Amino acid sequence: SPHYDLKHLSRGNEPRLGPVQDDEALLLFSIARVMRPKTIVEFGTSNGFSAMNWMHAIADDPEARVYSYDILPYPTAQTLEDADARFVFYQKSQADFEPADVDFRPVDIAFFDAGHLLEYSLKAFERLLTSLGPVSIVAVHDTGLHVLDHGSGAPEDEEGQPFSEETCKSRAGGAKRCRAFSGCGRFSDDHGFCVGRAHRPSERSFVREVLRRWPEFRPLHLHSRRVFRHGLTLLQRGRLWDPDVEPDGEF
Repeated sequence: SPHYDLKHLSRGNEPRLGPVQDDEALLLFSIARVMRPKTIVEFGTSNGFSAMNWMHAIADDPEARVYSYDILPYPTAQTLEDADARFVFYQKSQADFEPADVDFRPVDIAFFDAGHLLEYSLKAFERLLTSLGPVSIVAVHDTGLHVLDHGSGAPEDEEGQPFSEETCKSRAGGAKRCRAFSGCGRFSDDHGFCVGRAHRPSERSFVREVLRRWPEFRPLHLHSRRVFRHGLTLLQRGRLWDPDVEPDGEF
């Protein structure tokens, strides 16, 4: 039998707004399998796809827990709670997170994919901060740029086409949401398509503000110019200790 059961990754990577794509879910699943977290917090339950992905990742650990937050009572959350006591749902805003919600457990992985409002995300991060360990991972969804025009309100004949500077500027939010990649031609080059559009600019602002306020965190941006991708940014504290350079140190 295969080492990993990934049957839940069956949604594909269709260009649609909303939840994580299968490729992104696979990445998050892999991070959890490598880190073996005891406590995962996710902000944004919706249809429960990312929650189910986390539950598959911790399937063999009876002590692990997934805590999910959303302001709406999605039926999937109740189904997951009924199916596995390791899943806990809170119908509350991410901005109202309390360490007591997770029984004061250290949070190993936190996933931000909720209301896409900068103020609420920053409040949640601030309240979460004392629960994060020295090597905890904070994953933020929707930080990438869309290079193909899906879900922006495009005319039918432009839906799914690569953005040009002109078409990008004509969408909601205008030119301030658009970036023409340096050195690229009109539509594409060896690195991918030439123009990207920020579909969730608040998430990029959130990451930038976290790095400004808490400079001990380091980012890793997992984006693509070659396919329709929502994008993820991973944040983690500190630097890697080098025993050849420092006799003592910490992450």
